[in-house]
Amino acid sequence: GGINDEEYGIYDININGEDLRRISVPEFAGSPDWSPDGNWIVYTKGGDIYKKKLADDSVIVQLTFNGGNYFPSWSKDGQWIAFDSNADSPNGMHFVWKMRTDGTERRRIIYSPETGEVRQPDWFPDGIRLAVARFVGHGGPEIAIIDTMGNSLALLTNDGIFDRSPRVSNDGLYIVFEKDGNWGQIFRIKADGSELFRVSEGNSTTPDWSPDGNRITYSSYEPQQIFVIDRNGFLKRKL
Repeated sequence: GGINDEEYGIYDININGEDLRRISVPEFAGSPDWSPDGNWIVYTKGGDIYKKKLADDSVIVQLTFNGGNYFPSWSKDGQWIAFDSNADSPNGMHFVWKMRTDGTERRRIIYSPETGEVRQPDWFPDGIRLAVARFVGHGGPEIAIIDTMGNSLALLTNDGIFDRSPRVSNDGLYIVFEKDGNWGQIFRIKADGSELFRVSEGNSTTPDWSPDGNRITYSSYEPQQIFVIDRNGFLKRKL
């Protein structure tokens, strides 16, 4: 709200709410993710995935050229980017792919049109597992874990309510995600499926972890603002 086209873009900000900075990428870019070394950012624009070094004069590198490609996630070892795409999907459905960080070795790692799409991947630190939002043949997507060979490892939620935007903590023990209800609520769950816990009451979307795993960031729909809250739902602050 209140942002014009010239101001729209990707920003970073300190966890204390200071030093807001606009990152020099084209307008209407979205779904940013940092490289593990903090030197690069990967993002989507117009259905393709790009990366850019944070130096202002660095060149923007386009990584995908076919289909609609969204929700890039940079692996913790810095070697791979996972994303969802409908490339080579005859029915237009989106599934999880991975590629090298230079855009080579692109391949789809899961394809399950009989049950539904698999989207919004995020890496575990082991570089083998990914948390995903997966349609399992009923209602909305659920939070699931797959591996890079496309094997289904676990289904963490299974209540028919839209669950989306999973993000894995840096230690790989927890997943934070958005559950559809009351305009979006933020939940966290252990990677073994235990300890489901509601972090926010409502009007919440696109959660992520602080590096130390003690705090969770998320956005609100109305008004459009970013908040940080501790992992147990206390000490909520607007950034």
